[in-house]
Amino acid sequence: MRWILLAVLLAVGAAPARAQLSSSYCRFYFGEEEYISPEVLEVLNWRQGNAVRLCTRSSWTGPADYDLFSPPVRGAFDVCQVTQRQLSKDGETFSLARSEGAYPGEPKLLMMASAEDCPRQDDRRYIAATDVSAGVFATLARFWKEMSSSEEGREALLANFSSAVRSSSEFQELESAFKNGELELMAVSLDTNVQETTPYYELTLGKEFPSWSLLASWSLLVDFVDDELVVLGYGTIVY
Repeated sequence: MRWILLAVLLAVGAAPARAQLSSSYCRFYFGEEEYISPEVLEVLNWRQGNAVRLCTRSSWTGPADYDLFSPPVRGAFDVCQVTQRQLSKDGETFSLARSEGAYPGEPKLLMMASAEDCPRQDDRRYIAATDVSAGVFATLARFWKEMSSSEEGREALLANFSSAVRSSSEFQELESAFKNGELELMAVSLDTNVQETTPYYELTLGKEFPSWSLLASWSLLVDFVDDELVVLGYGTIVY
């Protein structure tokens, strides 16, 4: 599959995106810690290589959250994959949490591109990948890396937005963060928003804070045209 560093911008505008805000402190457990609670150890023993993440929250944000992370698996195209499932705690016992209309512990898929051995589940390079294949993920991740890793790539991309778009305060904030190298790729998804005429791929961009807290602010909307990546526009986060 061919892909391009600089995409032609077809339609630009502010489109809603999603933000994940957290005031929590998170810690991973792998079973090798000096102290680990029996109930967490039991979950780790469900499968060799499991990891459990505990996120403790401020008193006003609710109780602690527990998530189960499966052992890393190398898929196609040098893409490492991990599944994340929410745990429900009843007394001293854990079970897979059930969302309304979903199977218990319905997983969230995390991916990262790596030519080396897949790292442990606490590696921050694992990002959410929703409704995308390993091949699409690898291509989008390379596209973002090439776009953001050089001054020429950043300038070339931003220059293709119209003057009307570039004059908006939202875009100027995006432009400043992009030029300063402050943005990281936080998630990749196939967005099927019913308000849009066709689906598109969304690259969620944001700044990583300690303890897996995410304040994401923008997204790039992209799609494939004649086997090449094309940027359709950008989105702003709606809080």
